[in-house]
Amino acid sequence: MVTNQILDQSANPLSMQHPLWASSDGASVLYHSDAFDLLPQLPDESVDCIWTDPPYKLSNDGITCSAGKMVSVNKGKWDESEGIDADHEFNLEWISQCKRVLKPAGTIWISGTLHIYPSIGMALLQNGYRLLNDIIWEKPNPPPNLGCRTFTHSTEVILWATKAKKGSRHKYTFNYHDMKRENGGKQMKTVWRFPAPSKSEKLFGKHPTQKPVALIERCLRASTNVEDVVLDPFAGSGSTGVAAIRINRRFLGVESNSKYADIAKQRLQQTVYLPPPPGFPRMVRIGMARYTSAMVSHQRERYWIPRTAEQCRREIQALAPLWSVWCCLLWRWVVIRWREMSISDCV
Repeated sequence: MVTNQILDQSANPLSMQHPLWASSDGASVLYHSDAFDLLPQLPDESVDCIWTDPPYKLSNDGITCSAGKMVSVNKGKWDESEGIDADHEFNLEWISQCKRVLKPAGTIWISGTLHIYPSIGMALLQNGYRLLNDIIWEKPNPPPNLGCRTFTHSTEVILWATKAKKGSRHKYTFNYHDMKRENGGKQMKTVWRFPAPSKSEKLFGKHPTQKPVALIERCLRASTNVEDVVLDPFAGSGSTGVAAIRINRRFLGVESNSKYADIAKQRLQQTVYLPPPPGFPRMVRIGMARYTSAMVSHQRERYWIPRTAEQCRREIQALAPLWSVWCCLLWRWVVIRWREMSISDCV
């Protein structure tokens, strides 16, 4: 595993740089570092998927609306534009590094607003990626436009691309049937409606461009498999890592800002994956996974001081026998009803 190689002092030069956080099994790590310092040290073709939200370069002394108040759009030096050419060179460089570490059939997701996605799209093409989709994330409750000189900004674009050439023997992962099932048996479209990150996703602090975990989870469910390695070179508050771990993927994150890296560390420490017991039908196992995830969130929000993942795990596991019996009875009832309906249709 690439993350284990990173933690192995004899296997990789990154061992000289200790991670800010690592999971107990070493399968997921977070580094407080600059992406341009860490990416060159990663092994070639070692990452299955990249999901990232790079700097938008929109801190231009303008104004926006936050919590009903007029605030500055300035987010910090990391988000200040250095000019069109310099900004595009920045995107060309990190996207090139990402292509090197991606596996031959790897894919990359990059989120952005109109300030950056034209440059991102061109940088992907210049680096030889194949564009697959442009996902439109629609925000149901966007902040109002205070200037009243343009339409209200209510969407962001997520570009999805692959390293694999068209017709190549390397086939990128797309879990088409899972996405179709998730969309009620119909092909999923490219316009997705998700609310902004909830309060439970900001318990330890917030990032100015934070994305909802549910949005990232869908991207990763569509383009990765269990145990795949997901990289985020601009990890921010760690939403990509939370999404990856919750659906049993391995995570490698890099964040240069100490404030956001600390938030990401705390969020990752509280994130837990509770696999459903084997032997149950797929839909029941999916329901159980969602139930346990909801229970963990409920237990954490129940107390103002967040509880540890291990405490939540023990409480839920204590209820596991009752939950298993209930699932068995429910599945038995579904099978009986299905048989009765089939017999009545024949008659």
